[in-house]
Amino acid sequence: LFRGIEYDFTMQLSRAKKWKTSTPVTDVLYTGLFFQTTDWMPGHKNVRISENLTSVAFEPCIKEYEDLDKLEQPKLIVDHHATDERFDAVFDLLGDILDVRKGTPFGMTCGWGERMIDELVEMRGLEQLYYDMMDAPDFVHHAMERLTRGKLNLLDQYEAEGVLSLNNGSQLIGSCSYPFTDELPGDHYDPGHITPKNLWGFAQAQELSGVSREMLEEFVLPYQARTMERFGLCSYGCCEAMDVKIDSVAKYIKNLRILSISPFTNIPVAAEKCTGKYVMACKM
Repeated sequence: LFRGIEYDFTMQLSRAKKWKTSTPVTDVLYTGLFFQTTDWMPGHKNVRISENLTSVAFEPCIKEYEDLDKLEQPKLIVDHHATDERFDAVFDLLGDILDVRKGTPFGMTCGWGERMIDELVEMRGLEQLYYDMMDAPDFVHHAMERLTRGKLNLLDQYEAEGVLSLNNGSQLIGSCSYPFTDELPGDHYDPGHITPKNLWGFAQAQELSGVSREMLEEFVLPYQARTMERFGLCSYGCCEAMDVKIDSVAKYIKNLRILSISPFTNIPVAAEKCTGKYVMACKM
């Protein structure tokens, strides 16, 4: 535990000394949250990297339309004892010089943000989902509805467990930038009961990079809007070209504040649409 903390401190010092970066450093130290979320479907092979730094081959599990009925509500499992134990140990050693806080700044419930489309693509297959948008649009809507309700339920579980932590500090938000803002946690902030309204939310739709704006607005954004409205502010985008999508995203995501601007984005066009409205997190 303490070797890991020492390593992180050393990295911050080395980065500032050798790279001359403008990476922010604060006196806040989160001690971590011991938790896991169950999967949408038993036996589903999740392609994301695991704790032992391995991953699995992409293998869709919704092979037939009726397989959608096999989806289960993900459950949040928190080890409060381990979480408290680590906080007590770190606070005992460093609490007099650092702002030691229990938990982990909120990032996402499961999947890459609260966006649903990534998990549907994993479980159905990217190429097959493209066909589904033309051949079985009702199936796609049904799937996105199921995943959206599951995400909202999972957010309720986080809140009920009391494990939501502020994320407007020196940690990255989504794939973008540092989320410093004095607009969060907001006027109705209760340190003893943090809600999604006190937090940044994150969504994206890079899987639909080659899909029309009309389909983005039909199959994805209305569902993402329902998850993002639960949060105080929203960061949107990953590796997709955002210049052609900004108007659509802004139409549905009313609390939009940060946009990820990837190398595939037309910068002048994006800048014209963002000026005075949104922060551009440029990744060149």
